[in-house]
Amino acid sequence: MRGMNEAPSSAAGKQPRNWMPWIIAIGVVAAYCKSLSGAFILDDVPWILNNERIRNLWPPTWPQHTSRPVVMFTLALNYALGGLDVRGYHVINVAIHLASAFALYGVVRRTFALVGVPRANTLAGASALLWAVHPIQTESVTYVVQRAESLMGLCFLLTLYCVIRGWKLAAIVTCAVGMGTKPTMVVCPLVVLVYDKVFLSATWGELFWRKWRLHLGLMSTWLVLLVVAGLGWREWLGSAAFDVPDKTVWSYARSQPPVILEYLSLSVWPARLCLLPSTPPLSPAATIGVVALLLVTCVTMVRYPKAAFPAFWFFATLAPTSSVIPLLHPMFEHRMYLPLAGLAVGVVLVLQRFRAVVWVIAAALCVATIARNADYRTEVSIWQDTARKAADNPQAHYGLALAFATAGRTEEALESFARAVELKPYFAKAHYDWGLTLYRAGRLAEAADHFREALRINPDYHAARQNLFVILREQPTGGSGQQP
Repeated sequence: MRGMNEAPSSAAGKQPRNWMPWIIAIGVVAAYCKSLSGAFILDDVPWILNNERIRNLWPPTWPQHTSRPVVMFTLALNYALGGLDVRGYHVINVAIHLASAFALYGVVRRTFALVGVPRANTLAGASALLWAVHPIQTESVTYVVQRAESLMGLCFLLTLYCVIRGWKLAAIVTCAVGMGTKPTMVVCPLVVLVYDKVFLSATWGELFWRKWRLHLGLMSTWLVLLVVAGLGWREWLGSAAFDVPDKTVWSYARSQPPVILEYLSLSVWPARLCLLPSTPPLSPAATIGVVALLLVTCVTMVRYPKAAFPAFWFFATLAPTSSVIPLLHPMFEHRMYLPLAGLAVGVVLVLQRFRAVVWVIAAALCVATIARNADYRTEVSIWQDTARKAADNPQAHYGLALAFATAGRTEEALESFARAVELKPYFAKAHYDWGLTLYRAGRLAEAADHFREALRINPDYHAARQNLFVILREQPTGGSGQQP
């Protein structure tokens, strides 16, 4: 029976044309073609709109005090080419994602060929397509600054591809670039080492004696990670939670089994995608389930390592964010960028006898991605979706309030500020921005009350104090007549 991408040859002995790269490209373009005008949101503001460091490509100011200098360079390049035109940033993001899909296709195709999987080219293309058009990837592609995840994923996949091809120096250089892209690249040398043992080297002796220079070179790129982490330690600690009293190594590890199961659920049925998802509650059943999956993966890796490698890939690439290192936000969809590859390959292998089903799934995922990208078209639309799906998250309502305020929809902004403060009474930042919105609307007395509340919650809130001083100077009674 002919493969899904095979066509009759026009002459005896002639190889059929390989259509899989074209199919992958068409799928990615179809899924993301309407995302190019999507708005800057959330962390795009400090990283792009208000970031003076990306204003000069040369002489560079972007490497200073950042743990992601490669990402900063790409943003500086975007700014040099098109200023703050959001379309240019989206084009680069889609191009990075498409390159990652091609890299995954190359890795999987050569891996399948190594182990003798029939129709390796077709199944590899189907795996890369499912991975590329899955809607859980939209956060890494359409949310501009999250190109950190997709660019790191590209470096990770290219490193592995270069190792498979025997391009040792290229693999080391690509791995080093990945280390300067995002700290989650840290597991790449270890994953490559395991891959080498499972698929390329017959014994550990062969691996260490013949390829020790390669793996030592890959592990030496951890020095790059140490250097950039040292330069951008403030930025790195800003996303970590070592100084948060209730975020310990143990508490964070306990929180992750429900998160991992939620990732798996969203991979199978991506109907609840959310920019700021609520963390699933602690669950002993979830912990038992994830531990059981880990044990099965470990046991299977010992006895049937080739069959278990997709599961190993899932847990290994997810480990930097879903293990014991406490992060401020326990769950984000973009963290599934690389782990999803293991799931996509596993699904294709299971369904390899039902090829039509795979294409139907790919088409459905592509349609879902187009629909999800529609949520990103404006700041208001993405925050409305977030506030609807995370109704108990004060940050979601706060983000929606800021989006409404920016769009000039003052009354709706005030309602969202009220909801955010209702969910989180000691929300000084929300009170401050609530006051700013009222001030711009000319409602000075009400604005002064919210600046006072922000100062009551945080007496060191200097911006609130300065704005209250301005109101008192313009209107001495200051609304209620109270003194700050």
